[in-house]
Amino acid sequence: MKLYQSDKLQCARCHDNPTRSQRQDMVYANTGLYNIDSNYPLQDQGLFDYSGKPEDRGKFRIPSLKNVMLTAPYTHNGSVQTISEMIDIYAASGRNITEGPFKGDGRKHPNKNAYIKGFELSPKEKHQLMTFLNTLTDTSNLNLELWKDPFKK
Repeated sequence: MKLYQSDKLQCARCHDNPTRSQRQDMVYANTGLYNIDSNYPLQDQGLFDYSGKPEDRGKFRIPSLKNVMLTAPYTHNGSVQTISEMIDIYAASGRNITEGPFKGDGRKHPNKNAYIKGFELSPKEKHQLMTFLNTLTDTSNLNLELWKDPFKK
């Protein structure tokens, strides 16, 4: 938890209580996943789609980290397959896509959250962070009938 709360990583600035299943308030942030000419993919621009405010382009709700190791793929659109890759994107201060329709450097998006500054982690520190995130797993309710199939009649 020490790394998680550190000024170096700043995880706790956005994910304030990692054991809470939902935040009481809805907080949104642009984490630098895309930068297509200072934009996000037109079909999914986050909070902007609802607010119409240019400063909300690319802002998505910050999720709880409870059970984060069980909820892959990650990000609002499932474009990050592993928690290791997600940590690497934050370490790089965002994602740089070098080819394809979403080509652009998310690290330089004008709306990117100021706390996403990048950081360096040793392999040991990355392992420690992933071990901590794993401690946020609560499997006690995963097999409850209520959660198995919400659309079951």
